[in-house]
Amino acid sequence: MYKHILLAVDGSENSNRAALETLKFVRSQTKITIVVVYEEDKQLTEEDKQSIIQPVANVFNQVNMKYNVLELIGEPGPSILEESEKGDYDIIVIGSRGLSGVQEMVLGSVSHKVAKRAHIPVLIVK
Repeated sequence: MYKHILLAVDGSENSNRAALETLKFVRSQTKITIVVVYEEDKQLTEEDKQSIIQPVANVFNQVNMKYNVLELIGEPGPSILEESEKGDYDIIVIGSRGLSGVQEMVLGSVSHKVAKRAHIPVLIVK
C-alpha cells in the first residue's frame, strides 16, 4: 500500500472528490501531504486560501486522519512535479478540472501535464 500520498488540490469539486478517493488508499501509517499551488499573479486572501484547503481537510478530519498542508507559489503543474520529485511520495492524486476537448488541446490541463511527466503513479479523479 502507499506510504506517502501527495494530494494536489485547487478548490474544485474534483479535487474534493480526489480527497475522498484518497481515503480508499490510506492505512493508519500512511502519510498524506495536501499541496496547493497559488499562482504568483493571483492575490488571494487567507479566507480565499482556506476555502480551497478546508473542504479537503474536512475529509481527513472526519476520519481522524493526520495530514500536512504544503502551500507553494508558482505554476501548478511544474510545482507539483517538483515537489513529487523532492519528497518520498509513492503516488500523486489529483482532480481533473474538466476542460472541454478544445480547451485541453489548446491549454493543456494540470492533471494531464502531471500525469505525462511524473516519475511515480498518478491517479486523476473526475
